Amino acid sequence: MTWRSTGLTFRLIGWFLFCATAPVSIAAAQTGLVIFLGFSLLTASRERLSDLARLPLFWAWIAYLATQWIAVFHGGDIMANVASVAENEWLSLAFPVLFLNSLDFKRLRRGWTVFVGVAVVMGFYGIYQHFSGWDPINRVMIASMGSFHRAEGTLAFYLTYGAVQLIAMVVALSQASEDRIDKRSRTLWYLASLVLFLSVLATYGRSLWIGMVPVLIWWFVTLQSRWRVIVGSGALLAMLIGSILIPELPERAASIGSAYANETRINLFRTAWRMIEAKPVFGHGIGGYTRDFEEYAPAYAYETKCHPHDDSLLVWVESGIIGLAAFWLMWAAFFQLVWRGIRGMARAPDPERHWMIRAGVWGVMALLIAGFFQCYYIDAEVSEIFWVLLAVTARLSADTIASVNERNRAVTVS
Repeated sequence: MTWRSTGLTFRLIGWFLFCATAPVSIAAAQTGLVIFLGFSLLTASRERLSDLARLPLFWAWIAYLATQWIAVFHGGDIMANVASVAENEWLSLAFPVLFLNSLDFKRLRRGWTVFVGVAVVMGFYGIYQHFSGWDPINRVMIASMGSFHRAEGTLAFYLTYGAVQLIAMVVALSQASEDRIDKRSRTLWYLASLVLFLSVLATYGRSLWIGMVPVLIWWFVTLQSRWRVIVGSGALLAMLIGSILIPELPERAASIGSAYANETRINLFRTAWRMIEAKPVFGHGIGGYTRDFEEYAPAYAYETKCHPHDDSLLVWVESGIIGLAAFWLMWAAFFQLVWRGIRGMARAPDPERHWMIRAGVWGVMALLIAGFFQCYYIDAEVSEIFWVLLAVTARLSADTIASVNERNRAVTVS
């Protein structure tokens, strides 16, 4: 057995370990991810380095990382800051490492199928928690929400659990929307999507609900007219029945627009803006929000002080407008790459690539929108899946663009 074949074998082991445990355990999932990325790095193609270097997304990612490392020296314990950046940003290495490797579509699909399958099991588990208030695996009571409880799976926090379930729902919904699958498979994927959707609802995470809405609208628009009527009618009926049986759901949804219900979040936003006004260009350094909180926070009985409940505000506070610009330049470059890939799909249809690219767009979009009302980017359990999904989507988009360009050159020559 050659070193390369050994590397491919361990890549496969790491990939399936990651997919099977990401909805359940961060320790097991990151073990799988380290194996997967480590052996992927050893089997990476040097020939693709030039392709990677031509991507605006790559240089935007480099620029963002540079701003984070510069922010290490802006305040606080430098070694603690280094550890914090390393802990948060090493997951983004999935992007360049996977870009430099060949992708096996069948194994990618199987891995995502395993991920969704495990997430569905955790979905049922979360729904059970919602009604019972008990986590039998961790043997703890679940936080109540009126007469019911916030589902948190085995991840010990409802927002982390909900974000992972949301990504799984996006993957399942994208698979269900694939044109060439049979009715039985489509039905199973839609049933999986429904369970995952209900598990996200069961968290009562308003930021997750907000992030989920654009994805559901986009999916709804892609349906045929007949199915729009059926799905729309069914959704309205389900909302009516759900509101009667579980009044906490519409009450929670209504609180999204309530200043009183969001008083803590509003004061966290105000604290962030005061910090930004004080140091707008270079920021307060890594960990600056928590470190300088008392100096800038309005008087209030805070439930939490660890972050401003907004990914963009946190980046701006810690690394200044330079870091924020790099952060959003990275996402602009990603969507520009994906948009070119989607346009390329119209000229060179490939169902295997199409559903994965769609899942990547929906997943990244949902979490970025949710990130305006909560901090998900720094949540390792979420970020690990987020970056793998982004990496696969970027690679497939770039391959689609290259395929279209090669076809155009061939037509020109002929």
